[in-house]
Amino acid sequence: MSQIIVQHEAQNIRGFCGMLPATFNDLTPAQLVYLPQATGTGSHILWNAGHIIWSISEDVVVTIGLPSILPSHYTDLFAPGTQPLANPEAYPSATELSEMAVSTAERVAAFLLTLEDESLTTPIPEENPLSAIYPNWLELIASTGFHIGYHIGQIGLLRKLQGLSPALR
Repeated sequence: MSQIIVQHEAQNIRGFCGMLPATFNDLTPAQLVYLPQATGTGSHILWNAGHIIWSISEDVVVTIGLPSILPSHYTDLFAPGTQPLANPEAYPSATELSEMAVSTAERVAAFLLTLEDESLTTPIPEENPLSAIYPNWLELIASTGFHIGYHIGQIGLLRKLQGLSPALR
């Protein structure tokens, strides 16, 4: 059963990367950093996309033992608790984010598919903040699709609020 979950999450990760370039195709820089006025807070499309990439790399990859391949400034821009910036030029380009998403997803998905059932029950070390939420690798991996879906939903809603197709193809 564990292998089915891991295979499914590897597909989720790859699927997001297949949609990301289309997310950016028809957007202006202003649309990429659009925040609804009514809320006064929240996150824009660039932050959501970068956060997914960051969390796949840092939460999943680093926790299960691979080194990060992300540039260090991604943590400053996309880690939990960071605030979205209004200037689109403060972020990596849409092309860079798309390329980083593909390379990160391929690396993570390929690694996930090599894991044996025994390693999936490896506890997350107590010094890792994720250990308070997930007791082992499998629990962390199994939650990845939900997290990705949450942020993809936000991207779709932000597109719709701007009069664009909310569908990510």
